Amino acid sequence: MNANTNEIKHWQNYPDKQKVLTDNFVTSIVEDQLSNIWIGTYNGLNKYIPSEKLISFREIIIDFKIPVWHLSKSSFYNNSIWIGTLKGLKRLDIITENISNVQLPQKDGLNFGLSVSSVVEEY
Repeated sequence: MNANTNEIKHWQNYPDKQKVLTDNFVTSIVEDQLSNIWIGTYNGLNKYIPSEKLISFREIIIDFKIPVWHLSKSSFYNNSIWIGTLKGLKRLDIITENISNVQLPQKDGLNFGLSVSSVVEEY
């Protein structure tokens, strides 16, 4: 939505087209320090760059299109976004677009033991 004009644009996935959202089930949206929009979906992570003239989304590959449950900017790591996924916690460097795994303690016998649905940083 454009707050100046109240214009609303609707974007969605079209399986036969490129440069669209990877899925219509959007789980999380966050804006980074460079004004790029990161969109988590049930089928991966997308990047939208508002400054580009053509509307297009870039797919950022994480473990073969796994569900992204949560996105949040890091308060501790400059230019980083936390990504909570079905297969654990990831850290995205918005400059290099490098994604690294964050090792978390695991307990045996937990359903969805690796899944991360939210991220909270404490001071």
